[in-house]
Amino acid sequence: MDIQTLFQISGSALGAEKRRLETIAENLAGAGQADAKKQADTRKLVRMAGELFSRAQAYDRAAAVYERGGFWGDAAKLVLGLGQRERAAELLTSHNMLFSKFLIVGHATESAEDILRYPDYALSHGVKLQNTTFMVMTPYPATELARHHEQEGLIISHDWDLYTNFGAVIEPNGLSAKQLQTLLCSVIASYSISRRFLLGASVAKVIGRLLESLLVHLQVALRHPRFTIRDVELSLWEALAAVQGEREREPAGGPGSGSPGMALVLHCEDRPPLEIGMFRRAGREVLAIRVVEDRTAADQAEPAARAMRRVHLSIGQLVALSRRLDLYRLSHDSMTLTWNRSGFQAAWLPSLLGQLGKLGLGLVGMAAFHARTAVRGPEWVGGTWPAPPGTPGEPAQPA
Repeated sequence: MDIQTLFQISGSALGAEKRRLETIAENLAGAGQADAKKQADTRKLVRMAGELFSRAQAYDRAAAVYERGGFWGDAAKLVLGLGQRERAAELLTSHNMLFSKFLIVGHATESAEDILRYPDYALSHGVKLQNTTFMVMTPYPATELARHHEQEGLIISHDWDLYTNFGAVIEPNGLSAKQLQTLLCSVIASYSISRRFLLGASVAKVIGRLLESLLVHLQVALRHPRFTIRDVELSLWEALAAVQGEREREPAGGPGSGSPGMALVLHCEDRPPLEIGMFRRAGREVLAIRVVEDRTAADQAEPAARAMRRVHLSIGQLVALSRRLDLYRLSHDSMTLTWNRSGFQAAWLPSLLGQLGKLGLGLVGMAAFHARTAVRGPEWVGGTWPAPPGTPGEPAQPA
């Protein structure tokens, strides 16, 4: 039973009406739930929720801070602290209830190191009953948040197309907008592939989820005023390099099952290759993200990874293809055909075919890159391929 279907969590009203929650529990328990255990569980759950959220005095204190001219973010800290959120997650998990978390990066007191710890925190609540959405601090117009950031001189763009909760338009705590955008990509990619992996997904699905995360980043970065084309390329590489590490799980198919493994190797001009792969070690499956300075040395250090099938992808080609494609239109048409085929209009077909043609040509180029990189073998590490389209200083979004 979803707690949101029992009552509406709305500010101080919830904290001030603990008895109302208990009454709801009693009514639900007696309204068709014949099972005594279900009745008891329902009463217990809502009473615990009432205990958790009965913060009327805290809300009063928060309102007082706000009324005295304080920033609402400071007032909000008086209401629900991290300990209470942990308690909420514990309660929901103990009752086998699905829940979602929304984590925002870019708070005034956060460092880059703090932000990079978000994926581990999100995964600490398990992977089956919860999902986490990461967003970036976005000061929407005419809000207290916007007024505060304007006064502090932290807002760097009023391009409303970036105000999607995924575009970095502020520069908090010494972080540039480019750094903040890259950090958002880091935590989304790290959490997404780690959760898929820990849920038992195949390596192909894990890598597919990674590419989805990178494309979301590209949609924003390519129109961001602070990014050049070269910045976009480097941000993809840096986002993954920042979350190097390993996660382990029991083999999805049981002991002795599975293939030698597979890896996606991302190549960025003037940077060592970056490898995201899955392999077996000591009877367990390992998901590893690592920068490969020297392929021979890396394989000697991790013999189990040597047999992985590697797919080579040029970050420069990925960015160039994303610039040629209308990713918003392509995703819109694809989702319409998938979920509401009758809603697809014939007038959209020429545009969709044009986008698919560009995508096909881009994939052919990527396949050629993979072929010639694979032929060069493990001794080729950081050779410089021809520069991607556009000079390094060219803006990502044409003027």
